[in-house]
Amino acid sequence: MRPLILFAHGAGAGHDHPWMQRWWLRLADLGDIHRLTYPYMARGRRIPDAMEELEAAHIQEATALAERHPSQPLILVGKSMGGRVSVRIADRIGPAAVVVFGYPLISSGKKKTRRDAPLRAVRTPTLLIQGTRDPMAPVPEVMDLVADHPTGSLQVRVVEHGDHSLESLKRPLRARGLNQGDIDEEICFDIGRFIAAVQRAVV
Repeated sequence: MRPLILFAHGAGAGHDHPWMQRWWLRLADLGDIHRLTYPYMARGRRIPDAMEELEAAHIQEATALAERHPSQPLILVGKSMGGRVSVRIADRIGPAAVVVFGYPLISSGKKKTRRDAPLRAVRTPTLLIQGTRDPMAPVPEVMDLVADHPTGSLQVRVVEHGDHSLESLKRPLRARGLNQGDIDEEICFDIGRFIAAVQRAVV
């Protein structure tokens, strides 16, 4: 069955950003996709609301969407902060799965806060897509979280030479005869395979 996809943006850019628009089109091939815009972004602000407010808005939108389409499995997809919020609320609302583009494991502020607790706690099948050049989530640390997860519900898809937005360095791509579109296509294929596996597991 074609799933519902609730797509949440990151902290600094909304759905009008070219990256979000590009991935909107790709994800639309995998399911019926709906945008989630957090209230602060809808009001034209750039500083995110407190986590409790972000979670409340996300839960409200996800719950309403699931109630309108009860026969379709719900997939929470988020970029960076949107993915972080998705992970935090997943076990409370029961989606079929979560997909995160660039989980922000380490905060960008001076204190460098680690945000591993939600990943260690999540029981909903979750796919993290992480670039090897992402300073907010060193891949070895992410791999350790996956290996040590108590239920095995956490997976990671590594993007070689990818940054926080999974954009790869051009020189390694040219050496392989590839471009960013090819990498995005590969990522999207793996997302589709992950979603299909989750759906088979619940049948």
